[in-house]
Amino acid sequence: KKVYSLWAVATIILIAGLVVGWIGMKANDYSLADGLSALEWSGEHPVMLREFDPETWAEAKPMIEATYTEDYDDTLSIDYMAGKDKGACFSKGYREQLSIDLITGEGEAEIEDFPATGVDFEDIDKYVPPLLTSIRYFYFSAYYTARSESIASEYLGEEAAYDLYGKVEKNAWRKALDKVCIKCDGTDYAGYYTTQDPDAERYHECQHLLLRKGRIIQIISYQGPLDIRDKMDLFVNEMNE
Repeated sequence: KKVYSLWAVATIILIAGLVVGWIGMKANDYSLADGLSALEWSGEHPVMLREFDPETWAEAKPMIEATYTEDYDDTLSIDYMAGKDKGACFSKGYREQLSIDLITGEGEAEIEDFPATGVDFEDIDKYVPPLLTSIRYFYFSAYYTARSESIASEYLGEEAAYDLYGKVEKNAWRKALDKVCIKCDGTDYAGYYTTQDPDAERYHECQHLLLRKGRIIQIISYQGPLDIRDKMDLFVNEMNE
């Protein structure tokens, strides 16, 4: 009977572990794909580059598609991701991110010579010269449902504070939100600001748009030919659907 009881307890623990694991996976559904797989993303959020700036997307998409072919332009560094995102602050999240950079050269490795004894995998980057790049296009569009309105506000504020001040000090997020606040109907909060990127290939100003309605927030950053403010309705409508 004692052996039977131990097996029963072990079975219950195993089943409980599987259930908790399944619930955890459902609560943190994460399917952010990259490269060619990301091109297949067709979820309800966020506002995609193909909607916001079709001309830039028409130029960028063939570059992404050529990444693993003989037509790939090795003078470019292309990073593309799209899909469901996750985070402890959010119950739902979606993100699209595109960076197309011109490779301008090679920097110096943190450590020049490999040791005779070999290198640990986690330290390998220290021995590899970094690529020097210049941004051609950049687009970041994120749509999150925060776990509370206060979390939503503070998250936006910390995003702005980091961009503006280079760090997030205590309560600096409130100051940052006040500084970049703009009028925008259909939202509980809207903020717009720019940061400078003098080394960019084409567009030396990165635009940032922050929106909140209730627990829903959107974070958009963009380096390209358009003015985000001319298409704000596109992002506001995304929160009202």
